[in-house]
Parts: sequence; C-alpha cells; structure tokens
Amino acid sequence: MTRSARIAVLRRSGSWLVLLVLTAVLLLGARAVRIPSPEILAAMVAGTAVALTGRGPRRVPGPLAVGSQAVIGTALGAMVTGQELRTLAEDWAGVLAVTLLTLVISFGSGFLLALHPAVDRVTGVLSMAAGGASGLVAVAGDLGGDIRMVGTLQYTRVLLITASTPPVAAYVFGAPVAAVPAGTVTGAESTLVGIGCVVVGLVLGRLARVPAGDLLGPMIVAAAVGIWGGIAVPALPGLVVAVAYVVIGWTATLGFTREAMGTVVRVLPLALGLVLALMVVSALAGVWLARLAGLTDLDGYLATTPGGMMAVLAVAAAAGGNVTFITGVQAIRLFLMLALTPLVTVRLRRRSVTPPPGD
Repeated sequence: MTRSARIAVLRRSGSWLVLLVLTAVLLLGARAVRIPSPEILAAMVAGTAVALTGRGPRRVPGPLAVGSQAVIGTALGAMVTGQELRTLAEDWAGVLAVTLLTLVISFGSGFLLALHPAVDRVTGVLSMAAGGASGLVAVAGDLGGDIRMVGTLQYTRVLLITASTPPVAAYVFGAPVAAVPAGTVTGAESTLVGIGCVVVGLVLGRLARVPAGDLLGPMIVAAAVGIWGGIAVPALPGLVVAVAYVVIGWTATLGFTREAMGTVVRVLPLALGLVLALMVVSALAGVWLARLAGLTDLDGYLATTPGGMMAVLAVAAAAGGNVTFITGVQAIRLFLMLALTPLVTVRLRRRSVTPPPGD
C-alpha cells in the first residue's frame, strides 16, 4: 500500500470515528432529556453536522444499510398480532374507514407539499406519510425520494406529535400525566424467530422484487408469524434495533449539503402546517371511532394519532386506556402505510417518466 493510500484509509477511518463519537454523545444527551426516538435523531443530527463539514463519510456501506432495513422491518411487523386483530374484528368497518381516511389525507398532504417548487411528488408523499418514519426514511432513496428532506420532515412530524400528545390528552381529554413505559426483555426463542424473519424476509423480498423489499419482506414475514401465533412473537435484541436506527439516521443525512439544508428550511413551514392539519383531522376521526366502538374519546384520540407511538402507549398505560385497541389501530395504520406508500411512489415515478401521447 502506497503512502497516499494509507493516508486515505486513515482519513476515512478518522471520519467514521468522529461520526461515531458525536453520535454517542448526542444519544446520551437525548436519552437524558427523554427525547423520542433518540437513536435515529442523534444519528441524524450527527450525520448532518459531519456532512456539512464536507469531510465526513459520503454514505453508509450497502450491506449495513440493507441489514438495518431488514431489522427495522421485522421490529415493525412484530407489532401486528392475532390478539389485536381479533379485538378489532367487531369494529373492523370503523377502523378500516379511519385508517383509510388517514392514508388519503397523508397522501393528499404529500401532493400539497409537492406544490412547493423544491419538492417533487415522490418526496412529498414520502415526507408526509403518517407512520413508520424509520421505515420510510430507510427506503426513501430506493424509491426515488430526496432522503435528506424525507428524513428531516418525517422526524419533525414525530417530534411534533410526540411532544403534543401528553398535553392534548391531559388538557383536552382529561388524561393523567403519563410515565415513561418500561422496557421489555427479549427471550431467546423470540430472538431466534426474529432472526429467522430477517433472513427469510430478505430472501423473499429480493425474489419478489417488490418496491422496498428489504424492509417489506421482513415486515410481512414478522407480521404473518405474529398473526399465526404458533410460535413466539418475533423480536430482536434492543442493541441490534438501536444500531439499525442509528444507521438509518446516518443514511438520511450523510449526503446533506448547505444547499440541501437551505431547501429543507424553506419547505418546513408548509410541512408543519400540513402536519398540524393531519393531527386535527385524525383526532376528530378518532373521537368518531371511539363513540362507534363504545370507548372513551381519549382511547379514540390515542388510537388515531398519526405517529408518536411511544408517547401514545405511555399516556394510554397511565390513563388505564384500552391499550390493546389503541395498539391494534396504530399497528394496522402503520402496516398499511408502509405497505402502500412504496406502491404509490413507484406509480408516481412511472407517470413522471411516461412520454406524452404522440411522442
């Protein structure tokens, strides 16, 4: 190895070391003040800071990005279980109506965001899709969206919803102040099942050649296992999931430039207005669903918030709400959003490259 090659290797290693240390410091700080989704947010801030210096890593290695998508897909798919689906069976029509309303409003908001000259329709839809932020950020680049804008706007939505859910629940719906939910312990059998979902899902996703297959394959397999219920619910060690979130945060931001950051800032006011409108409509739909199902307005509101799952579960647990119903509705929305958004974006891309008649 020549001297110049050794210097290049040292520089690359040093840039990754700086990124790792900065991410770790920010993650510790985020956890100390209980910021939601601390891993991915810390990674995004660190990735952006390093990228704007022009001396950081350019991108995450391909195998690491693929593995992270599969891990997150499995974690998201495991949220759908047979028990939750059975609980929702009696009110399936109302649940489906509210879920579809959320989907339509989300996609419509994406089209409205695309009216901004700096945003194309694919990026708009991916940025405004209400649910599965980590999954959508993971596959935004593969689907043709601006991953930097998608990542920033998706986690702006998550922060806004997470920060507003406890006070809205308390002052509008009369819920007690929520505590932070306790963590769960992953058993050996669940871990093995989770690893199996990752491997099988990746293989099936590649064979099927579906959009975002590295995420959707494991997610569908994990959901199928959870619904079947014949074996342990799939799960993965917390450290593995945390690393996957960090990788996705880096993936979304290592390509940032000062010009790209300026574009995001200009788009942000419109995006915030659309998110607030989505939150209001979702809350009204949740109240309607709760009264249809004979539940409290608080249960309906929590079941239909367009994101912020951890804040929702914390409030529900503290208020003695119907956690199974709330989790079930949230999981179905998340699952459908992640399944349909890639299909919508692929269709938009095809339409954008289709020549007009007569050409």
